[in-house]
Amino acid sequence: MTAQRYARIAAVAGIATTLGVLAACDSTSNDATATPTPPTESLGTPTAVGARPGGQLPTMELFKATQAVTADLAQQKGIVQSDISVFSTERVEWPDTSLGNPEPGKVYAQMVTSGWRIYLAAKGQKYEYHTNLDGSSLTFVGTSALPANYTPAPQNY
Repeated sequence: MTAQRYARIAAVAGIATTLGVLAACDSTSNDATATPTPPTESLGTPTAVGARPGGQLPTMELFKATQAVTADLAQQKGIVQSDISVFSTERVEWPDTSLGNPEPGKVYAQMVTSGWRIYLAAKGQKYEYHTNLDGSSLTFVGTSALPANYTPAPQNY
């Protein structure tokens, strides 16, 4: 090859590299605005990612998860689904596939599992559920009394 041909190849390679760098820096990419999830300090302590900001519509995953836990609560406790409301939701990174509620003697995959902590309200009680991101895996954690002044808010799910 001649020197001119090497120079052309080098120029084309330089242009391609520059275009690749510019494409990676594209401001329309969602990756630039993503919030990193802080690492879990210890196995067994979930890392809260945050509740959805007020006024925003829920994600499809949250919709599916709330539908799954509502159906489970209705079936387990014999409560009509229309009498169940979502008290609160929180996005969580569970430290393993037990979703923060391991059963004694059961083995769980040790991998971070994205999901939700969902509190439902019905019949004067607050019911806590943990789920994976789309609600296909869920676990009932327990109940507690609702605040005396609790009034269910209209649901936009």
